[in-house]
Amino acid sequence: AASNAILNAADSPANARAAAQATLFKAAGAKADAAAVTACLTKGDLLMKSAVAKALPSMGDALPAVVKSISTLPADSICLVMDAIASSKSKGFESALIDLLGHADDSVSVVASRTLTEVGDVACVLPLAVQASKSEGSRQAAARRALGRIVGEAVGAKVRSEVANESNDVAIRTELVMALGTRIDKESVPLLAKCALSEDKNLRREAISSMALVAGEKDLPVLVDLLTKTKGSADRGKLMNQVINVGKRASDQAAASGIVLKALDGKLATPVRVSLLEALGKLAHSSALPTLTEAAASQDAAVKRIAILALGEWSTPEPLDTLRGLSRDDKASLAHKVLALRGYARMLALPSSRPIPKTLEMYKEAFALAKGAQEKGSLINGLGFLVHPDALKYAMTFLDDPEVATEAAMSASRILNSLSGESMKLTASHNNGAVRNAIDGNTKTRWTSGASQAGGEWFMIDMGYETTLSELKLFAGEVGNDFPVGYQVFVSLDGEKWGDKPVLEGKGTDRHMVLKLPDVYGRYIKIVQTGTGGMYWSICEMQMNGMPATYGERLDPATLKVTSDRNPDKAFQAMDGKNETRWDTAGAQRPGFWFMIELPEAKNVRRIVLDAGTSREDYPRGYKVEVSADGKTWKGPYGAGNGTNQVVDIKLLENKSKFVKITLTEPVDPFYWSIHEFSIYAE
Repeated sequence: AASNAILNAADSPANARAAAQATLFKAAGAKADAAAVTACLTKGDLLMKSAVAKALPSMGDALPAVVKSISTLPADSICLVMDAIASSKSKGFESALIDLLGHADDSVSVVASRTLTEVGDVACVLPLAVQASKSEGSRQAAARRALGRIVGEAVGAKVRSEVANESNDVAIRTELVMALGTRIDKESVPLLAKCALSEDKNLRREAISSMALVAGEKDLPVLVDLLTKTKGSADRGKLMNQVINVGKRASDQAAASGIVLKALDGKLATPVRVSLLEALGKLAHSSALPTLTEAAASQDAAVKRIAILALGEWSTPEPLDTLRGLSRDDKASLAHKVLALRGYARMLALPSSRPIPKTLEMYKEAFALAKGAQEKGSLINGLGFLVHPDALKYAMTFLDDPEVATEAAMSASRILNSLSGESMKLTASHNNGAVRNAIDGNTKTRWTSGASQAGGEWFMIDMGYETTLSELKLFAGEVGNDFPVGYQVFVSLDGEKWGDKPVLEGKGTDRHMVLKLPDVYGRYIKIVQTGTGGMYWSICEMQMNGMPATYGERLDPATLKVTSDRNPDKAFQAMDGKNETRWDTAGAQRPGFWFMIELPEAKNVRRIVLDAGTSREDYPRGYKVEVSADGKTWKGPYGAGNGTNQVVDIKLLENKSKFVKITLTEPVDPFYWSIHEFSIYAE
């Protein structure tokens, strides 16, 4: 009665009328008048249509009656009825929904596909594939989504059978192949493999793409076989990547590599052999080394190249001697020799039981035989991964060689950064999460035991390399007496065997402690606190053999002069102490743009910090730093690298300079180079 009253009242709001009508239809249930429902869906406003459509599933025979004439309804009503079907999971309307795929209104077609996703069955597979193959835009996307999401084993089987049916139009089969990938249909691998060799490029491309989604470890032989039979380089490259990805995930790495090795035994075209060798190298199982070594001696240039690359990227030093020999092979091309030398240089820097002095001897031997800038550059690049003070000294000897000065600066800077704390690993008995405060260059932070000294506390340093250890500096902070009451210093080569007694022991007497060790060779240093007292044990800063290096004092901006090749009138804004101002290049970064700093007198400039402030993307992606005594004749670079975030911290090699110039080396679009503030440190 209340609902009828609302409907009969001329002044009832539209939403109230819609709710009242829906209530009456629901109350009628199976006895609801289909004609009245259709009239509401045809002539009602949107609120009325929506309310009535949502009530349809509860009206018994009214829903089938409405669906029977659904194509005569306005487009918005058709969509509302289909939404009601989908939300109620009502079955038996697939035929009508399939017909609506071809409706003139795009929104109706899209909703029809979406509804079939919820209520469709095997009968929908081919019509959806036809729709996807013949339409574009939203219609095509909706049909593809439906094909990929309709659930049921029978649906999957239907998709596979229609793919296998070669009488189907190839465009339809292509859509169905795409659906197999979306459905992650593991049973479809043999079928996809057949389609991956099709003469039709679209079918072939989608089959290979779907294979990447469905193939697993058991399918690796199929993938390798496909790779050997595929003719196009692009398709072969995709399959090679699939072999690598599946092989790397395999539970049996030896078996995975064995499948590739077996394929290499056959008679193969060079491009196929190259792809298999590249996959073998990426899988990087030890069983592959003999085959790769043999291939590196091939007379086929492409085969030789890929084998050398694979050996050069090996994760362990086993190929070292092979690469050494290849780099000295007079019969090899320059390109092959450079690749071998580059790999050899990388191998020399890998962790090994070989003493650092021996490794440096091998570098020097290689440099003596290197011919041209390419070969020397490869060696210098590898040298940069050898973390040791002697390697730093050797890299710096190339700074005055114009052919490789930039590479030398990059490598020397990399070594310097590693020596300056990056290679150090610290652990402690207490407060292990704060250990790096001891080497962060900030005396306002510290590592501390967090409790009164009781004896037995320890702090351990892994230098990251072996060397003669001679001097350990400990600074407990500007105030207090948090130095160790007593101490013992142990040294080890492996972090496990520490010897029967400490190399040094004594009593703490001052916040600044300089401990002279008896020139003992090692890599690990453990400081054990042996006393008891009321104070904590703290380390604000520490150095072992002068590392991490110190960078002097921050120079007063008021004593500096700055200029630049771009926007020079605003250069001063890079040091005005205001974060809201900046200097910038007034355009995208380009190699050769520079910013210059003049000091009041010549100093050893060791560090420059560039802050892009709120212009977060405006940091230099590539840079080099040169120095000069007069601002005209430049030496270096004494620092070089690639910025990775808003604050770029540049460490410089030892120098004596009054002028410092930072020059961009990489183009970057669309970002400017901006400096909101910079700091420069010198000794």
